Amino acid sequence: MPSSEGKNWLDHVIEAYRSGANRQFVLYGNTHDIFPVPNSSENGLGNLSDLLSKACLSAYDLILSLDIATGIKVMKGQEIAPEWLNDRAHKERFGNPRQQVALLDEFILYCVNYSRAEGKKIHLGLLITNAQYVLPNINTTSIDVSAVALTIKRWSEDPVFKEYPLATFIICQNLSEIHPMIQTNSHGLRLEIPLPTKQEIQKFFKQQQSHYPIAFKEIQESQTSAAQLLAGTSLNSLQAMLKLKEYQKEAIKLKDLESIAHRLVEESCDNLIEFIRPKHNLSDLYGQAALKKRIQNDLNLWQQGMTKVIPKGYLLMGPVGTGKSFFVEALAGEAQVPVVKLKNFRGKYQGETESNLERIFRLLRTLPRCFVFIDEADQSMGSRDSGASSSPVDARVYSMFAQEMASEQNRGRLIWLLATSRPDLLEVDLKRPGRMDLKIPLLPCESIESAWALIQALSNKHKLSIDAHTFDSIADLIPKWMTPGSTDSLLRDLQREKQIDPSLDEQSLLIQRLQDYQPPVSPLVMEEQTRIAIQEASDIRFVPEAFRYLRTITQPITRL
Repeated sequence: MPSSEGKNWLDHVIEAYRSGANRQFVLYGNTHDIFPVPNSSENGLGNLSDLLSKACLSAYDLILSLDIATGIKVMKGQEIAPEWLNDRAHKERFGNPRQQVALLDEFILYCVNYSRAEGKKIHLGLLITNAQYVLPNINTTSIDVSAVALTIKRWSEDPVFKEYPLATFIICQNLSEIHPMIQTNSHGLRLEIPLPTKQEIQKFFKQQQSHYPIAFKEIQESQTSAAQLLAGTSLNSLQAMLKLKEYQKEAIKLKDLESIAHRLVEESCDNLIEFIRPKHNLSDLYGQAALKKRIQNDLNLWQQGMTKVIPKGYLLMGPVGTGKSFFVEALAGEAQVPVVKLKNFRGKYQGETESNLERIFRLLRTLPRCFVFIDEADQSMGSRDSGASSSPVDARVYSMFAQEMASEQNRGRLIWLLATSRPDLLEVDLKRPGRMDLKIPLLPCESIESAWALIQALSNKHKLSIDAHTFDSIADLIPKWMTPGSTDSLLRDLQREKQIDPSLDEQSLLIQRLQDYQPPVSPLVMEEQTRIAIQEASDIRFVPEAFRYLRTITQPITRL
């Protein structure tokens, strides 16, 4: 549930409980972070359990916690906890979740009956931490797992419990990791705890600067800029950075903060993403004048804040080796914004893939302007239907991507970049306007003249001296449909031989390499992938004249 009217997730919890609308809360997201906690012992900070105990449950008589690692613990009210609860909690410390939850259920009923008999209610708070291990979204047909989920759900919907001063917090990192019965419980309130905002990071800095005077020495007057650069990082990561810098007696430098932030974000996300630091811009792209003009106009509008008229995403299509990744880097370098590349987010365990995507999307929502790059998109992004050729995981992955890419909240802040050599295998709904507004074909060289120009351009990169006048004598040797990838490979091989024997003539080596040239991709595959990219293109002006005949070929698409 997103925040509204300036309220954060904690405001929603307090309001929902005090109004009687909810007694059970599922908290997910940035749950392993540290938070400003009233009356906290260490620098005014504490974990989520500390925050809930002191900000939400401070007036409660008894607070219990359940964690799969430590069992049932009394966090507050030890003096009023009955002896039998302590004894049995100790015995069940290493018991299974069904036994531990059954004990909590028995104690809640004891409190209800005690209040009826004595006329005194014990205000009771329950915190179930690392709930994905108590209520896992695996083996959901297991009697034990279902019994645990039913019991906990009953605490939120049974009138006996709803009328009692009982607050239950189910805490996990990703909503998809816990039992569907709890995920979809209409009597529980699900709230995402986001990563800290720029304002919260600023507040954290102000609170911590007296504890780390050396670390803050050079950013004392520029904390607003520093907080902006550190978007996407957790307070836990920031505190660890401050402690290390203070210990090393080293001041944090504003110019280093972006690279520091990228490293912290990558580590905190378990390297599910990486930041690509662009070294090129659009001027480094060979040819493609119409395409570069369109892209430059889009970037100018983006910089001017005209977000409603710029694409939400670009689909980069073309055969293997045509420079899709290089195009991404050039685009980001021209825009002067980072690229966030999604790495291998697919896991082998049940629910792992969906959990990884939850974490990635949560992070993306906190970042400033950036490109989000997904390579081999046809393999990564799933499919609408889980049939014989796909799995239920693919359908859920597709749904998660489709929802996130269509979000208007991301418009003007995130631009999606999908790269594939087989756009025909990508779900139609992912390619439609509103998700991929511009489909860009990146194609092989359309003529031997353009291939020769590419050879010369890349020769300069490799510091090879290729005489331009060589063209007339080797024109017949230049292969059709060369790509930046195949050309770069050919020249690297030439450079290798030159390193082994510096006396060799570079012109002769080039002729030998061209005579021995073997296309890295079958010509049939190259032609088919080129045809598909051209037929999917948003604008025919992006397609060289020599290739436009492929638009009218309607032969069946085969899996190559």
